Amino acid sequence: MSSTDPEVLKAAVEIKSPFEDKYHRPRKRVFYIGQLQVLLEDRFFQWIVYNAITQLRREGYLNLHSYPTRYAKRVDFLYHRKYLGEQMTPHFSSMAKLIDRYSHPDIADAIGKHLEGLVRAELRAQGFEIKGVHTNEYQGKKWTRTNHDLDFIAEHRSQRLKIGVEVKNTLSTPERDERDEDRDLPPPWPHTSLRGALDQTIR
Repeated sequence: MSSTDPEVLKAAVEIKSPFEDKYHRPRKRVFYIGQLQVLLEDRFFQWIVYNAITQLRREGYLNLHSYPTRYAKRVDFLYHRKYLGEQMTPHFSSMAKLIDRYSHPDIADAIGKHLEGLVRAELRAQGFEIKGVHTNEYQGKKWTRTNHDLDFIAEHRSQRLKIGVEVKNTLSTPERDERDEDRDLPPPWPHTSLRGALDQTIR
């Protein structure tokens, strides 16, 4: 069944754009799901883009091919229905090599550290004082349900807001079980002594 959500319908139109030219002729191009989510993030939430992609696949407009990469189990590539998977193999291979280059652990580590530096600077610029880094403990209260922690715990100078921040630098959208685990974190962190310690968590 096609979605009637107007945002999904609008996103589906936008997603079609890179797969066809202005005369609606198919283009031999491949994109992975997370790539499209990033390209459209200034207009649509990630789950809206994902739902639009799902709808276009259900309607037969897009095909999906899973391709292995060196640092991930697989990447799901999307391409126009006009083409066979065999025709797109060189494109899958080329894109996978590019992904491997920027997914190298040294590159990912450097980008991750840079991103954390940007977040740290922005927190301070917005009036927050960082109270903890890479920690699962705050004001004597500790998260013990899993081995997860937060990259930053910060307090606003107004004393009205205390937040936990998790900085993400991954190729794909976090898996559902990871998101479920994050929902177990505050506000407030339930099932632990951290209940009520933080007002909000941000990813």
